Amino acid sequence: MELLPNILFVDDDTDILELYHITLQNETINIYTAPNGFDACKTAERCKIDVAFIDLMMPGLNGIETFQRLKDINPDIDVVMLTAYGSVESAVDAMKKGAYDYLHKPLEIDKLKTTIKNIIQKRQLSFNLDKKIAELSAIHEATRILSSTTDFDDLASVIMSTIVRVMHADEGMLMLLDKTDDELYIKIGKGISEEIIREQRIKRGEDVAGWVLEQNEPLLMAGNNIAADPRFIKVTKRQEILSSIYVPFQIRDDAAGVLVINRTKSRIIFNMDDLMLTSIFATEIGSAIERSSTYATLEEKMAELIDLNAKLKDLFLNTVKALSSAIDAKDPYTMGHSSQVQRHVIAIANEMDFPQDEKNLMGIIGLLHDIGKIGIKDGVLTKPGVLEQDEWEQIKKHPSIGSEIIKHIDMFEDVSEIILCHHERYDGKGYPCGLKGEQIPLKSRILSVADAFDAMVSKRPYRDSMPREKAIMEIKAGSGTQFDPHVVVFFLQVLKKEDMAIRAIEDLVA
Repeated sequence: MELLPNILFVDDDTDILELYHITLQNETINIYTAPNGFDACKTAERCKIDVAFIDLMMPGLNGIETFQRLKDINPDIDVVMLTAYGSVESAVDAMKKGAYDYLHKPLEIDKLKTTIKNIIQKRQLSFNLDKKIAELSAIHEATRILSSTTDFDDLASVIMSTIVRVMHADEGMLMLLDKTDDELYIKIGKGISEEIIREQRIKRGEDVAGWVLEQNEPLLMAGNNIAADPRFIKVTKRQEILSSIYVPFQIRDDAAGVLVINRTKSRIIFNMDDLMLTSIFATEIGSAIERSSTYATLEEKMAELIDLNAKLKDLFLNTVKALSSAIDAKDPYTMGHSSQVQRHVIAIANEMDFPQDEKNLMGIIGLLHDIGKIGIKDGVLTKPGVLEQDEWEQIKKHPSIGSEIIKHIDMFEDVSEIILCHHERYDGKGYPCGLKGEQIPLKSRILSVADAFDAMVSKRPYRDSMPREKAIMEIKAGSGTQFDPHVVVFFLQVLKKEDMAIRAIEDLVA
């Protein structure tokens, strides 16, 4: 669930602004209007605007100047320029400066609604992608930290910083139970004043945190709905909190504390997936406290770490699959492409006798190789006809975009380079770097063959799928020019085994 997006329309024609209000009043958005650039900036300063539609030709501040000032106030705002046909060149200039798009006036209402829908979907997808990448980094970091020491004081601050970052939270509190007074106190706070950390004490059963401790139930407060909840009628409401998660944790089946995270700035409110991930962290915090208070044997420690690593591995693999699904959702014509490429690169790696960990890595590479397409406009990816030169140049950026996304995750350092090079050609005529022969990483050369083959046998918006036999001929024809001939030999062995398996199944059915 998320808060309604704030949409701002800026136009010196008040009749047009009224028309926007009437036309869009039933849409799930908050509408703001401003008759000039100065009022638009005032609105953006008091309320976070997600999307702005700006008339290019206005007195005072013109559209370009208004766009630049709104970007200074909120760099994450998406801006669409509204332009008459005679000023398209200025609108294009605005796009070069970072505008999302431009629309011709008078506006077609259906086109306006579609543009709003696309921008909102793009913003949600971008948020989800950032969130998944942060989760991957946090999982890796948490594994390293939790396995490095049993001193909880050393762990607490780093773990809380990790949780606040991965959950896109603005505040976080690790509250421990003082059993002598039966009160919760803040052990570690992030984004919380030192005075609150020092003085706040909450009795069991009191306030929200005390209720969560007593009931031993996690709580998701969406949209700060605490005021409407009869359980917390006496609780003082903090107006600035937009969403909260409270998760209790235990030590040896006894209540030990509550993990609390709040969002006060992000317009995306916590959901059940966030609650689940926070619960995992809370469980591990409880385990870390227990380890710090006892002298576990080496075998016990190893068993705990193996169990933790198994959980994190499952979560990690599910997150990789979620990223792959995000790529597929970006371009419905390539739905399933990543999983097919994954299957083939693993099969090639198996033919080449890669060790198991390298095969696993190839599987991840296959799923994530096109992650850079997240940064390509939908209209370019799904265009039914031949791409213009500038559109083709956009497509060619996806290996670099994907590499840039992945390289910030420590465990994916090698993957970043492989993704960057998967459209290089063996003869040096590929992109983005023009690498040649064995200058191209071996895994990229493997990925190149598998990617090209599946692209040929899959339907695209601009062509039908190619017959399997013809695609095989194209792979053979590209051996030594587009593809590494050594890799092609192994790939042809993979395809031969697939054909034999298909014939064997057909014989059984017949």
